[in-house]
Amino acid sequence: MIVYSQDVYCNEVWIYDDGKYSHEVEGMLCVNKACCTILPFLTTLPPPITLPPPTTLPQCQCPLDLYSDSLCPINGPCNKDPKAVTYGSPPLCPFTLNCEQTDYVRFQYADGTYTNNIRVRDFRQSADVQCVNGEWRYYGQAKYDTVLRNVVCYSVAIPLGLAGYFWYSAIHARVKVYGLANNAERRAEQNLACYCRFHATHISNKKVGKVIGKGSMLRKLVSKPRRRTIHCCFV
Repeated sequence: MIVYSQDVYCNEVWIYDDGKYSHEVEGMLCVNKACCTILPFLTTLPPPITLPPPTTLPQCQCPLDLYSDSLCPINGPCNKDPKAVTYGSPPLCPFTLNCEQTDYVRFQYADGTYTNNIRVRDFRQSADVQCVNGEWRYYGQAKYDTVLRNVVCYSVAIPLGLAGYFWYSAIHARVKVYGLANNAERRAEQNLACYCRFHATHISNKKVGKVIGKGSMLRKLVSKPRRRTIHCCFV
């Protein structure tokens, strides 16, 4: 038989069991008012708090379609695999070019200009592309701190004057001339290499208003009579 009694003055609990007195004070079991052992404290710990996973992970603010085969030149092989580039962790999402070191890289900028024939190994050493305020910023040897739109890798260098898929804008500006202002412009036009997929047509400027080309795009050549010949092609 166990009888419990409590001393209201010292908050001790006395236990009477088979003729023996003992009491418990702050976890110590005392027999005949002489402490003989220490009882373990039985403390129930609260369950660990598990935070729920975030509903949305941080994402890059820039579009992950920077690599585009629309920039591929038409004069040689081009890497069309979008895995040629990888993006790092937000917020800067650093851009990594995974093309062969001996390949070339081509950039198109937000202002419509572009840069050709940069070696991939040179790009890795001296250029950097990061996502800043939702725009891909290019820091490198071609242009410094400018907005980048697209990039592509290719294995054969683009000839001087060839603008690849952007050759039309250069041809369009030169075909509609009414006279070249200076020798620099004259040399630039003479050096313009018009690449086309189907054929090249030689037109004499002596024929005014002649419709030229047999491809899918026809243009009308309007210029003053001249003694030289413009070599253009239309795709």
